[in-house]
Amino acid sequence: MRGLGAEVAKNLILAGVRGLTLLDHQQVRGGTPGGTVGTQGPPEPVCLNPMVEVKARRGRGGQTDPVPQCPQVCLTCCSKESMVRINQICHKNGIKFFTGDVFGYHGYMFADLGQHEFVEEKPKVAKVSAGVEDGPEAKRARLEPAETTMVKKQLQFCPLREALAVRWRGEEAAPALRRTAPDYFLLHVLLQFRTEAGRDPCPRGDSDSDNDSDNVPVSVLLHSCFSEMAPVCAVVGGVLGQEVVKALSQRDPPHNNFFFFDGVRGQGMVERLGPPPK
Repeated sequence: MRGLGAEVAKNLILAGVRGLTLLDHQQVRGGTPGGTVGTQGPPEPVCLNPMVEVKARRGRGGQTDPVPQCPQVCLTCCSKESMVRINQICHKNGIKFFTGDVFGYHGYMFADLGQHEFVEEKPKVAKVSAGVEDGPEAKRARLEPAETTMVKKQLQFCPLREALAVRWRGEEAAPALRRTAPDYFLLHVLLQFRTEAGRDPCPRGDSDSDNDSDNVPVSVLLHSCFSEMAPVCAVVGGVLGQEVVKALSQRDPPHNNFFFFDGVRGQGMVERLGPPPK
């Protein structure tokens, strides 16, 4: 329940979901060192919408066994190992899985909805009589449709393990390498750092890193990946909350499967990474 978790919880409660269970293995408190920059801590969830049942449980995700009881699971600020493990549990049990994180000016979200069905509203263009295809009535029918129709669609998602295991070596991978957002490779670096160091990068102690690469210059790490920026939490938390609501309602096409946000440039990008759909 750091900055991003608080934003997601707030958005889901305000959206009016039936119930929300908050799970954290640490005592939640505001103003923690290395926490969110620009906020005093998570809001009191009960005050946001008394119609939503909010529960809080202490324990690590997947170890207190709340996963099989939930239709959707959303992780924030977790290790790569925890995300992959809990995603496998969710994928096996047909549970919608989301995860996200914020590193300074950079943030991301990932979704694995399995075999997901949804409906999309499409404009229903009125038929035009033969011989008047170019008349004013035809133009009005094309530009101002009076009716809409609901179209049922389906998307196939892949697990996080497969999305992170894309191979980038060889001539065949070169075109995809050029098209892929740099934040994807930055995410690999940051998750690996979290695994090896047991923490996120900090300004002191990590400034002498020499892990520069073609895809992730070390200057990016030194200047824009420390702590959580409140505006970035708001953007990523807004998108993540929106995707959870879309999956619950089965309305509108979901993001398949990554969303990356670069706060330095003020840009967001949706990327589908992993094996092609079967």
